[in-house]
Amino acid sequence: VHLDDPAVMEKLRSIFEGFQYVDPLPLFIFIGNFSSKSYTTIGISKWIANFNELANLINEFPNLAEEGRFVFVPGPKDPGASGALPRPKLSRKFTQEFSGKVQHATFASNPCRLRFYAQ
Repeated sequence: VHLDDPAVMEKLRSIFEGFQYVDPLPLFIFIGNFSSKSYTTIGISKWIANFNELANLINEFPNLAEEGRFVFVPGPKDPGASGALPRPKLSRKFTQEFSGKVQHATFASNPCRLRFYAQ
C-alpha cells in the first residue's frame, strides 16, 4: 500500500470509517511497498513522514487507535536488506515514531505467518 498516494490514503479513511464500530475489530494487514518510489529516492525522512500520516489518520478513529490491530509486512523497495530473503521486519529506527502513536502495531518479516485466534 503506497502511503505517499493521496488516493490510497482516502481509501484507507473510507475503510477505517466503515470498520470503526465493528466488534470485534478486524486485523488490518498492510503489505509493502509502502511508497510508490524507493526510499532511496524520496529519502528516509519522507518515508517516515508517510507512516506518521497513517498514524495520524488511524488516531482520527479512537476505537481503532485503542483497540485495532495493525500488521505491516515490508515489500522489496522498503528499507532493509534489499537482497535478503526472507525480508526482515522494518527496523525500529523507521517505525519507532509510528509505534508511539499506534499502540497495537506489529512489524513482521516477509514472508510471515499470521495466526488470528485459532486460524
